[in-house]
Amino acid sequence: MADFTVSKDTTIKAIKDATKAEVMQVITDALIAAYGEDNVGMVRTGSGQSKKNELAVRAKTADLGQFEVPVCVTITGAAKDFTDRATDKKTYTAFDFEAMRTAYEDYLIDKEEKATAKAAAKEKQIAADKKRRAAKSEG
Repeated sequence: MADFTVSKDTTIKAIKDATKAEVMQVITDALIAAYGEDNVGMVRTGSGQSKKNELAVRAKTADLGQFEVPVCVTITGAAKDFTDRATDKKTYTAFDFEAMRTAYEDYLIDKEEKATAKAAAKEKQIAADKKRRAAKSEG
């Protein structure tokens, strides 16, 4: 059975807002359990006309020598579209969880392959430099 039924009174926006609020509350509760209530809360970030609300947590501290400062993390919750639809101004495409997760996994594989190739090229360059220095010192 579905959690929601889209209707005149239960709009797509209302469903997304309710779901986002529920998930953000679960995340907030988990962060409070891990870091304490005084270290978790909603904050206002951004500048000028680009302000937004985000969940923030003071997770750690950093020692700057003369004093310590908090290290904070913000979490932006965004409820994704769950159906294809269009308005007069914009077209919305349904979020495909599996496709997005696969894309992320592919990204990680590609990133690792690039890092491995970069490390191999660096080792090859180091070996060539050593060989060149050895030849130069013998000559």
